[in-house]
Amino acid sequence: MEPTSFLPLLASVFISFLGLSVYLSGARDGLHRLFLAACLIEAYWSFATFELLTAGTLPEAKLWARAGFLWSLGFAVLVHLSIRFLRYRGTGGRAARDQGGGRLLLRGALLLALYVPGGAIALLDLLTDRVSGLPWRTAHGWTVTPLYTAIGPAAVAWALGALGIGLLLSIAGSLTARDRAHRLRLLFMSAGLFSVFAAMLAIDAILPFYKTGYQDWISVGLAVGMALSGYGIAQPDRAGLAPGRLAAELGSLMPSMLLFVDPAGRIRMANPAALSLLGYPEGELLGAKALSLLVPRGSPFPAGFWSALRLRGECRELAAAARRKDGSTIDLLLSVARIEARRGIFSRGRPLPAPGAPEGRGRRRRARRGRVVGFLCIGKDVTEVELARAGLTRSLEEKELLVREAYHRIKNNLAIVGSFINLYQEQVSDPGDRAIMSALKARVRSISLVHEQLHQGRDLKSVDFAAYARLLLENLRSSFMPPGIAVEVIVLIETTAFSIDRAVTLGLVLTELSTNALKYGFDGVDAGQIRVEMGRDGAHYRLAFSNNGRPIPDLDAEATDSLGLRLVRALVDQLDGSVELKREPETQFIITFPVEE
Repeated sequence: MEPTSFLPLLASVFISFLGLSVYLSGARDGLHRLFLAACLIEAYWSFATFELLTAGTLPEAKLWARAGFLWSLGFAVLVHLSIRFLRYRGTGGRAARDQGGGRLLLRGALLLALYVPGGAIALLDLLTDRVSGLPWRTAHGWTVTPLYTAIGPAAVAWALGALGIGLLLSIAGSLTARDRAHRLRLLFMSAGLFSVFAAMLAIDAILPFYKTGYQDWISVGLAVGMALSGYGIAQPDRAGLAPGRLAAELGSLMPSMLLFVDPAGRIRMANPAALSLLGYPEGELLGAKALSLLVPRGSPFPAGFWSALRLRGECRELAAAARRKDGSTIDLLLSVARIEARRGIFSRGRPLPAPGAPEGRGRRRRARRGRVVGFLCIGKDVTEVELARAGLTRSLEEKELLVREAYHRIKNNLAIVGSFINLYQEQVSDPGDRAIMSALKARVRSISLVHEQLHQGRDLKSVDFAAYARLLLENLRSSFMPPGIAVEVIVLIETTAFSIDRAVTLGLVLTELSTNALKYGFDGVDAGQIRVEMGRDGAHYRLAFSNNGRPIPDLDAEATDSLGLRLVRALVDQLDGSVELKREPETQFIITFPVEE
């Protein structure tokens, strides 16, 4: 027994595992099932060949020669596989269905021409010795009576002819394939059929003329051919999709506008949602410049927009408008990404590293990119959202105007109240009553200033207390500063925003303390100073009011008759705070109150 007799056994094991692995790792559709059937038939025939070559007796050799009768059906399945491969497009693992009765009839005729002779040869091979008589007669050099018949050579000629037709169909399909990935898969199929064709031609048609037979090497050629065909079938389905086809398959399911734009900026594909949104028929939209339809809000696209996208990779949620065929415009939220092709795989491009950035190993890998084949533009119609937003903006502006008008009217009304107080003050002759009127006017003015700040500021809910305090103290100094005495007012307050209620309360506190200090604290001096400081200390604010004039009475309500000081204590209680009086080295009020939640 020759060592090469074990080659069919190795080929049988290899082909079996090949068929199962391709089938289990693939889409398990008709194409993969057909390849699995071909692998199982050829693996069985290779095993029968091994048993034939290792048979010890002539009857055993005859038995295994007949057991390998499926070889003709195996070749028919191989050619059927090439025909099925021509229609395969990898779209979701399904073979594309041919349209039209003519193509269906032609395919049926081809399959009949394959399986009817293949089945007849297999039946004759099983029942007679007229097809496979030569292999068992020459397997071990047995001398038997020659059995002359034309059926065996005719079967070989049929098998070679069928393989040749399948090979020509695969080559022709690869030359006419539209995308590179499908062309490559057909070339692998062609190479697989050629390997089987060449091995069978050499062993069954050429070598017998030289009185030499190498039946054991047919299985090797068959294994190589099945490996090449299996590699073509096992290629990722997504590689068989060109950018336009990929966008068409996915984009037809998208409710948003999707355009595929070539590197020159022209539209090459538009999904149904885009056609409906823009109002164009598909034929009229294809070939148009994308930038003639898409306009960003505010300014036009830069001249090098597509060139910039080649480097940047993508732009997301760009506010844009699209011109419809009827001349109207719609608002879009536009995202654009470049599409790259590398090794037959299409992917979304990613931004490159910034110039001058350090390039580690991982960074260099990210910077490597494929050929830019176009750009994918996805636009979401936000016209209704923009209309709703514009309506809300107008409503907010109207409400803001009304609130500002309310603050303005309150300020004016308080000014009118102040004018009434002035009129009564002019009619009162008693100095004590006039002082009361002045204090009341100061309190009204402090409240009026809050609403004036709100009317003039950007925020309608809070007051900048630092600016408010400076304005308030300057007004009080000009109103109550004793004649002939220069009083300096120093305000050191962190920029803090307070609500209206808190600002009014603190304003009244400052009004009472400042009025008392200006009226009674600087008798008998030529100059004085009022100092106000405020800052945050954890969860509390600390307000310090001090003057270097004469000390004032204690704050205890029972110990003083001053309405202003009693009012200070009541106002601080409203803030949930506390007040402390220090008399040395100068009069100082320290008010502590919690931070507003």
